Amino acid sequence: MQVALRRLGYYCGPVDGIFSALDLIPTTRPTRTDIFGSVTVDYKLFLNIFGLIVFTGMFWLTLRRRERKLPPQPAPAGPLN
Repeated sequence: MQVALRRLGYYCGPVDGIFSALDLIPTTRPTRTDIFGSVTVDYKLFLNIFGLIVFTGMFWLTLRRRERKLPPQPAPAGPLN
């Protein structure tokens, strides 16, 4: 346990120093309206939906390949030039 705490100190100490030196630590906390006030539909929602569709499709293809029990593809015979 002491080793883990010592390592945490080694990692967090310099990071805290850098953030403090660059004045990147906020002094005031955001209010609830700042966090939950405005929920809008923008391009990120559609990108997330698109990413979910791509991930689901690739996951489905992987599962389908396992069900069919296809042999793995052989490695190329020679160097790729």
